[in-house]
Amino acid sequence: MFALHIVRPRVRLRKIIDKMLRLESFYGGVYVHMLLTWQDITLLERST
Repeated sequence: MFALHIVRPRVRLRKIIDKMLRLESFYGGVYVHMLLTWQDITLLERST
């Protein structure tokens, strides 16, 4: 019973960390995509 009480919060913490990492990678990907798109727009404006 006591051991089970120790294991459970660790599993919950891992789930929270996993969710945070997934969100971070998602927002990171969106940020990189926006940055690349913005670079393309500025390059297009310079060439014309």
